[in-house]
Amino acid sequence: NLLGNAVKFTSVGRVLIEVSAQSPVKGRALVKVAVQDTGIGIAQEKLSLLFKSFSQADASTTRHFGGTGLGLAISRQIVELMGGHIGVESKPGEGSTFHFEIDVPLGEIMEQDSAEGLLPQDMRVLVVDDDEVSRQVLSHLCTRMGMKCDTAESGFAALSMLRTAAQNGAPYSLALLDMRMPLMDGAQLARTIKKDERLQATRLAIVSAHVRPDDCTLPVGMVEAVLTKPVRGNVLLPVLKRMFRREFKATTTTTRIKPRPQTNDLPVSGKRVLVAEDNAVNQKLAARMLEKMGCKIDVAANGLEAVGMAMNMNYDLVLMDCQMPEMDGYEATQEIRRRMG
Repeated sequence: NLLGNAVKFTSVGRVLIEVSAQSPVKGRALVKVAVQDTGIGIAQEKLSLLFKSFSQADASTTRHFGGTGLGLAISRQIVELMGGHIGVESKPGEGSTFHFEIDVPLGEIMEQDSAEGLLPQDMRVLVVDDDEVSRQVLSHLCTRMGMKCDTAESGFAALSMLRTAAQNGAPYSLALLDMRMPLMDGAQLARTIKKDERLQATRLAIVSAHVRPDDCTLPVGMVEAVLTKPVRGNVLLPVLKRMFRREFKATTTTTRIKPRPQTNDLPVSGKRVLVAEDNAVNQKLAARMLEKMGCKIDVAANGLEAVGMAMNMNYDLVLMDCQMPEMDGYEATQEIRRRMG
C-alpha cells in the first residue's frame, strides 16, 4: 500500500525504498522500512488524518487519484498487530516519507552468488550521476561487491577525478556513467574520456532508465555495457565478469543455505478460497498472490454474488471487500452467517 501510494502520487521524480535492520538480539531484529517519494506531498495539519479509516488529506485527492482512504488505516493496523509503529513526514510539493518498524524473528538467508574472489584485486569504480540517491544506491551496491567506489555528481567532476587518479598511477578500472545529466550527458562524457590518452585504461558502462543497448545515440565502440536502472547485483555481476573476463578468477563463491519452502509446504496450500472484490485489478492481484501460495481461487464481483457462491461451495476461506455494489461486504458476511445457521 505504501509503495502503491508513492507511485500513484509521484508524476515526476522517484520512489525509493530503504530497508535496514539493527543487530539481532536473541534471534530477533528490529527492521525499519521507509518509502520515500517526490510526489505532491501533504500539509502538516492533514497528517493526523491519514491513518484514520475513510480519510484522505484532501477531497481533491479523491477526485483526482481515487481511493477510499482505507489503505493507510489497514496498514497501520497490520503494523500495530505486529507490535510495531508507523509514521510519516511530508512537505507539500516536495514529497513524503512513510516509515514503519517491526520486531521480527530471524529467517533463513536467501541463496545468492557472492562476488568475493571474483573481482580483480583493488578494482576501483567511479559512479557518475547528478542524482544523489542514484549515486548512493549504485555506490552501495559496488562497495558491497568488494569494489573501491568513488562518486561524481557531474561529467566535469568525473573528468577531473579520472585524470587525477591516472596521474597518481591508480586509474579507475571502471566508470559507470548516467546517460541523462545536465551540461554533459553520459554519451558526451564517454567520448571525452576515450579521446584522452591518459584515460584509456578505464572501461565504461552507461546506466540509464531510458536507453537501450541498440540506441543510436550511444558512442560506438566506447561503451562496453548498458545497464538499466535500478541496477541489481545479479545483473551487474555477470556484466562485470564479461567486461573483465581476463582479470576475473576462474573460481566462484556461492553461499549455501536452506532453500525456501515449497508451495505445497505452506499451511494454506490446496485450500479453496473465495475472493469477493468488485475492483478488477484487486481481483487479479489477490488471486495471483493466493495461487502462488497453492490456493484454489474463485472470484465474486459483488456481495450478492459472493453469498450465492458461498452457499453452493464449501470454501475454507472467504476474503470479503467491505465496499461493493449490490450488497456490501458487511451485509454479505451477515447473510452468509445467517444462512449457515
